[in-house]
Amino acid sequence: MTNQNYFYCKDGQLKSIKLDKIFYLEAADNYVKFHEAGGYQLVRTTLEKALCEMGERKFVRIFRSYAVPVDLIDTISKDMVYLAIADKKALPVSARYYPEIIKEIKIINRVCDPME
Repeated sequence: MTNQNYFYCKDGQLKSIKLDKIFYLEAADNYVKFHEAGGYQLVRTTLEKALCEMGERKFVRIFRSYAVPVDLIDTISKDMVYLAIADKKALPVSARYYPEIIKEIKIINRVCDPME
């Protein structure tokens, strides 16, 4: 993965977002919060469009209003995803998006299925 910068317009200027610094995305009406250490950047776009534009780092949708980088997922339960960051951030998982999460990860042994 390269350290590709993406840019968004804010106050008449182009501001950069480094995808490798993003912990998760959160939809907020017609905006997306790009959460990173110490806060977030608010960008006027939809979550769907943001996910389409950022093909370089693999994000997976986990809930209607949340997406996370696959490489930061630490633990998945039937209703939560825990991120491998300092505070082990927990975000909700919906049954609708659970199959998509499972497609994006590699499971060594299928004995455990959190959805059962």
